[in-house]
Amino acid sequence: MNLYDQYYRKLFSSPHMVRALFQGILPPALLAMLDLDTLEPLPTNYVSGWQRDRRGDLVWRVRRRDGIMLYLLILLEHQSDQDRIMGIRIMGYSALLYEDITMRDLVQPPP
Repeated sequence: MNLYDQYYRKLFSSPHMVRALFQGILPPALLAMLDLDTLEPLPTNYVSGWQRDRRGDLVWRVRRRDGIMLYLLILLEHQSDQDRIMGIRIMGYSALLYEDITMRDLVQPPP
């Protein structure tokens, strides 16, 4: 991981920074539905079907004000260089993330 990637990861590991990101990009009606005090980072280490370790940058979730967990899954994937297959990589990270969420909910059902 290069120096810029480390700074990027540290910056968006802060709940305060993610809160500011949501406040800056979400429409007011959607923002009003969210309890930003419940922002929670999710694990980003996955094992693919080919048993390859995969690591996304950062993923967060937040609870709606009515108590329902809302997965505003923001996969922050920083690239220092151009990557022609980035869309496929993001799709793979997303699929592994959804699999992880599904398996976690089967083991520990949401409240």
